[in-house]
Amino acid sequence: MAVKITKKMQAVIGRNSAGLKSTIDIPAASKRAIQSFVNSIVEKYRENAEEWCKQNAPWADKTGGARAGLIGETIDSDNKIGFEVLHTVEYGTYLETANDGKYAVLFPCIRHFFPQFMNDAQKYFSGKY
Repeated sequence: MAVKITKKMQAVIGRNSAGLKSTIDIPAASKRAIQSFVNSIVEKYRENAEEWCKQNAPWADKTGGARAGLIGETIDSDNKIGFEVLHTVEYGTYLETANDGKYAVLFPCIRHFFPQFMNDAQKYFSGKY
């Protein structure tokens, strides 16, 4: 099934939270195809991105809370699918933005996985996966 996809990266950085999403818009795609894609590919990226963040977080742990609080989630809405990585600690925004991003891990993670994710999505929805 050929489906036209639109690339999206979205930063979500607020006072008490920080996250970064990698999604694709899938207009007119069947829910079955989307669910299959989510189950087979998006979950893999969610797991890999979460693990990558935990392994590559550039700060020295004091309590381990920030590293343990890095999580990945799948996004599966009506016309968007993808994954996101985010901090669950309230100082996650500080880690991502302070000191010119010295302790940032979310954007480097998405920058690492986004091209691979888009390539897999394009292959999947063009029937080449």
